[in-house]
Formats: sequence, C-alpha cells, structure tokens
Amino acid sequence: MASCGLDRDTGEPLFDLAHVAQAVQTIFTTRLGERVMLRWFGGGLAELLGRRITPALLRSYRMLLALAIATWEPRLQVVKIDGTGNSTDAIALGHLKFTAICYYRPRGHLGDYTVEGGPRALNIFSPDGKTLRVQLARVA
Repeated sequence: MASCGLDRDTGEPLFDLAHVAQAVQTIFTTRLGERVMLRWFGGGLAELLGRRITPALLRSYRMLLALAIATWEPRLQVVKIDGTGNSTDAIALGHLKFTAICYYRPRGHLGDYTVEGGPRALNIFSPDGKTLRVQLARVA
C-alpha cells in the first residue's frame, strides 16, 4: 500500500488510486488563494469560469490541468490531456469532460518516481454542470 487517507464524504478509509482521485478532486475544487497558509494551492480552473468557451480557452483548461497535477500531485505523471465529448450543446450546459493519460507513481509523494503498471485514464468531468468528479481507471 502506497498511500491512504479518509473519504471526505463517508469517513471510510481510501487507498492508492481512490486516494489519488480524491486528492486531484481537491486540487481542482480549490480556488487559488483559498488556503491561507498555501495561497498557490489549487487548479486555477474556477478563475476561468464564466468566460465564453473558445478553442483557446479549452487549451488553457488543458494546460492548467497538467500544471496543477504536475505541481500538487507527485503520484501522477501527465502524458496527454484530451477534451473528450465537449460538444457545443454539452458546453452550453456546463458539461465539460477532460481525460488525462497519466502514469501512476504510488510512492511519488515520498520521492520515489517508479511507475507502477501501465497508463491510467484520469477522467475529470461535471455530471450536472455544478459539481466536479474525478475517476482513475486503467487504459485498455
């Protein structure tokens, strides 16, 4: 077991990939400047909300996703980020979905950057246009 923590909703133990997914969700739901002793913690995505969605803004979202993961989550190494299923109608309703292809480094937070297994798909999406969800799964 490489990492463990508690589920923020249930209080049940979380291990490995589930713990990493929760950590990534915390990064992306925290606004920059929100944490008093860690002002630069966060994903920076909320600062782009309310803008007209353009290809340049989607590129900015992808860049912020990769930068936030590289900065705050050493257990993941981002290889590629795609905006999948982002049709005009879905975007108008606030339903954006990004998939980051990452390598899982279970002991990255301890300074050991050995990759375990193959690439993982980190799905970052909003099912209702209001809440953010993060899922980690193996790439087929």
